[in-house]
Amino acid sequence: MFFSGFGEEPNFHMLVNLVTSSDCYYLGMRVNPAIQGRLTRVATGNVGRPRLSADGSTVVYERWNGENWDIERVRGGQMEAVSKDPRHDLGAQVSGDGEVVVFSRLNPDARDGAGSWDVYRWQDGKEAVVANSDANESDPDISLDGKTIIYTYDDVEKTTGFDIHRCREGRCEEITSDWPVDTDPRVSGDGERVVFRRKVRFDGGDIWLRDQNGTIKTITGDGLQEFRPSFSDDGNTLVYSKSPDGKNEDLFLHDLATGRMETIGAADLNEREPELSADGSLLVFTQSGKGASNIALRQEGEIQVLTQEGFHRSPTVSADGQVIAWVGVDDSDSGRNVIYKFER
Repeated sequence: MFFSGFGEEPNFHMLVNLVTSSDCYYLGMRVNPAIQGRLTRVATGNVGRPRLSADGSTVVYERWNGENWDIERVRGGQMEAVSKDPRHDLGAQVSGDGEVVVFSRLNPDARDGAGSWDVYRWQDGKEAVVANSDANESDPDISLDGKTIIYTYDDVEKTTGFDIHRCREGRCEEITSDWPVDTDPRVSGDGERVVFRRKVRFDGGDIWLRDQNGTIKTITGDGLQEFRPSFSDDGNTLVYSKSPDGKNEDLFLHDLATGRMETIGAADLNEREPELSADGSLLVFTQSGKGASNIALRQEGEIQVLTQEGFHRSPTVSADGQVIAWVGVDDSDSGRNVIYKFER
């Protein structure tokens, strides 16, 4: 993960508006004039990947405070500190209404000083432990109602101890097991289906699905490495990236109901970090190459590039596809990042 200005004293600015029309520049940043909407700056400084609530009202993200990573939340034009702990907090995800935030925290004193990652849940200004064994618990995701949390469980005492665990109503359980290495879980909106990346023996790593009945089945199996699976909230559409030619990454969009698959990619460019609207009709992703990295969106088979200059990455999208947030390098100060929010 790339962060500019590492260790910089944070500098927070709130919600400066732009209506995108023929006047499509803001502090040197260029937005596609064909895509009408309002652009706002949510946060600046050494900030990382944002996550957006399903209703589009809330943005959560990580900030480097000079000593460690904290989690912040912005809603209604106001910033609130989710965590102000001296330990590192990363990997934030947010519930559909923006009320619940989950994240991983590094406990440096665990395992006799070897340290381990734990999963925490935050709501109404209070945090609670979800999972804090001696294993590493990381990569959390959360259902729309905030009641189901999944994460990667890495048992450090086992050579292939990566499994997926699920917690709901105070009870945690193992939902994948045995010797494959299972990571990068993502949950459907109802909390019933989970996609994840599984590495078996010496293969590149495939995408697997645990369905609502508990059946685990493979989605891919061609020997290439697949990365960063993303699930639509309705559980019907799956997208991930891989590199068929060993050079550039493309996106692969699956309709899980029909089995239909589409490849999305442009020559000499990388398509990465895909995210889907609730019904899978809108896809947002990072498109990089030729000295730039931009945010692109695809709807009804048409791809439009939203940002047209600079370095932008890690998009996230609301359930209805009308709100998109991402992080970019500030064109006026390359030592600082900006989290943008665009309302179509």
